Amino acid sequence: MLKKSALALAVLTLAAGTQAAELSAGKDTQFELNVEVGAYHLSKKDAAGVAQKEFMGKGLNQVEIKATHQLGDGWTAFGEIEVDYDPIVDNNGVQTDDVRLGFAHKDFGRFSVGQFDSYFEDNVIEVLGVGHGDAGFVTEPSSSNDGRHLQYTHKLGDLTVAADYTFSNSAAKDDPNNGLALALAYKLGDVTLAMGHSNHAKYKSDTSAVTKVDSVTGLPGFFHKNFT
Repeated sequence: MLKKSALALAVLTLAAGTQAAELSAGKDTQFELNVEVGAYHLSKKDAAGVAQKEFMGKGLNQVEIKATHQLGDGWTAFGEIEVDYDPIVDNNGVQTDDVRLGFAHKDFGRFSVGQFDSYFEDNVIEVLGVGHGDAGFVTEPSSSNDGRHLQYTHKLGDLTVAADYTFSNSAAKDDPNNGLALALAYKLGDVTLAMGHSNHAKYKSDTSAVTKVDSVTGLPGFFHKNFT
């Protein structure tokens, strides 16, 4: 059995790419389809120090479908679903990642409900742009409560404010609880300054297991669009 802490000696992406398409179902309705396909070769040592080589696609492949519909008076309805799959493993099951429904208005902001990462996690914690995600090698703090999720974001010029609320409960103890994440991002040309804080719900939303991380704070930092 391979150790969980086994060192990855070499990770080589053999084929990776993103294909995108936009479809129209009338002047007020738009669909967007994005498909990511790739695989990589991994060599790591087991408990006996023997190199074990694997050809993998886990955590790299995804199908994303988005839709928007203009409702009038500045309001837009939108939805999206992301499905993760592994093309290397035969008959491997697919899993939903982000699932989101909501409404947006240019003057009042954007309201979302569903299963997705918080704005704080996507825009502060993950700014490195590499090694994060379901099979990432850079550990990212998360609430483990992507579901039962409400989000509000609003852009005021170059400033974006965001609030994320997550709800979870323990099936065994019938103990409801919630999590809250707040974030700010300010764009200065090609550079964005971002910071935030997240208090996590006590229990994971899908398993009712206790969440190990209580809170995470991202101090003021910056990232450049050409380096992320």
